[in-house]
Amino acid sequence: MVEAFHLPHKSIETSSCVGPFFWSAGDHDEEDPHLDIVQRKSDVRKKGFTRGWEITLSHEMKTGITTGFCKGTPSSDLVECIKHFKACMSEIGHPLLLPIIMVSHDLSSVSDIKQRDARDWLRRLEHAISMRINFQEEDGYTRDGLVDFEAINRDLVECHSQVLWKRPVAYYRIIDSIKDATDDFYHDSSDTQRCLMKKLQASLLSRLTFHHKKLEGAETFADTTMQRLEIQRNASIFSTTFFSFKDAATISSAVSPNFWLYWAVTIPVTAIIVGIWYLWEKQRAARYEEEDSDLEKNIEQMERDIMARMRQRTMSKIRTWDTRVKRKEELANDPDNDYGALQAPKRMFTSLLTVPTFSN
Repeated sequence: MVEAFHLPHKSIETSSCVGPFFWSAGDHDEEDPHLDIVQRKSDVRKKGFTRGWEITLSHEMKTGITTGFCKGTPSSDLVECIKHFKACMSEIGHPLLLPIIMVSHDLSSVSDIKQRDARDWLRRLEHAISMRINFQEEDGYTRDGLVDFEAINRDLVECHSQVLWKRPVAYYRIIDSIKDATDDFYHDSSDTQRCLMKKLQASLLSRLTFHHKKLEGAETFADTTMQRLEIQRNASIFSTTFFSFKDAATISSAVSPNFWLYWAVTIPVTAIIVGIWYLWEKQRAARYEEEDSDLEKNIEQMERDIMARMRQRTMSKIRTWDTRVKRKEELANDPDNDYGALQAPKRMFTSLLTVPTFSN
């Protein structure tokens, strides 16, 4: 299918991408240029289901025909995006139309409503932690006049996860990449295509600018909520009974008269233990360093000994060979030596005898 539809092979490599992803580039074919587009989003698996989707497109610049395929889970917005895309038949010639529709559905009002719900949830948590009388009975965190801090901590964690859902920072880069791809496609198109898609080009860029401004407000809103969550998390810790002195008439009645033992015994003993541990650790590190240096010295001495032995063996072999060669030469020059060594060859005197022959 990739070869038949002239789709980019890089789409196969993006199957392991995490989060929203967008890529667009030309195939550098001068005879038949194509614009390749890959857009996908891999969502986390929740209760065995996910909301991931993927589209892969290839736009032929000469004919203006776009081929590709898309896939997604039933819980994703892919079906609604395809319906929206079919309703735009007069503007279907632009290859970036479907990716922009996917981004628009992904950045719908659902994420804004979740951020607002998280802010309302955070406000209820603030009322519960601050123990305001008007809201103690309605917030659900008060039981028999006591505040359930375990429920508050659980809701703080869940509210934190709701705020981090679909962070606008990731979609900033996606929108900027789509805007660059839209500009590159418009500049690489022919004059006829530019005249036909001039109004559509301006509409798509306006839509991308709108989403960018919308994300700026969502990012500010989410950052403010995150800061308030951090404050309330610290407040929930210091609101426990350990730090509560509201029922005490005076501070001396709330603090034990033996509290001076903490300063007189606990802190000095802790300081002594930490000091002993520090000295022991320092001595241990010095001992290890000394052992490492001795080991390096032993290794160097071992290398020198090995090299000296190798040189000694080499020189002994050379001396043995020279001795054997000299001995062979002496035996070869000895006229009384008939065996044991190769003697120099002696010249042999020969005479030529001529025999007459008779022919018939």
